[in-house]
Amino acid sequence: MTDDVKIRSAEFVLGLYDASRKDLADPEFQAEVAFWERNLVLLEETLQPQPLQLSDEALWGEIEARLDELETVPGTRTIPLEGGVWEQIADGIERKVVHVDPVAQTQAFMVRMAKGSVLPSHEHGGDEHCVVVSGKLSVGRRTFGAGAYHFAARETRHEPIAAIEDAIFFIQGPL
Repeated sequence: MTDDVKIRSAEFVLGLYDASRKDLADPEFQAEVAFWERNLVLLEETLQPQPLQLSDEALWGEIEARLDELETVPGTRTIPLEGGVWEQIADGIERKVVHVDPVAQTQAFMVRMAKGSVLPSHEHGGDEHCVVVSGKLSVGRRTFGAGAYHFAARETRHEPIAAIEDAIFFIQGPL
């Protein structure tokens, strides 16, 4: 990985660089963005302590809970829904990449759609899994709410996706 990719990805996460479509499709760039997001979220949480107003017993419970959060299992990562970097991909539609696997050529990302926004019809270059986290979406004449799972096989064409309500969904699919 070049220093240029490392610098551009760090600047992108900090909001100092407008990534091109080529950057956003580059697995090395995406992996480096994920690295910075992962590490800056931890820094952000550390720099913004919240005051505790608890009884002694509750205070010790809170301390133990926060210590448990610091002990992460190697090879795991947690990104809060409000954490990370959301990029606008269309009017009323944002995406946040949460994982890129350059070896498997797959990615996982969250999509946030404002009520009334529409993601145009598109083809799938590989199998795609989608889970609605919140809100309601329609695909053609079908409506999906929170908890719904939707699968689109490789080489299928998707009808437009419309947000009936503000919605968030998770997608895992090809790069």
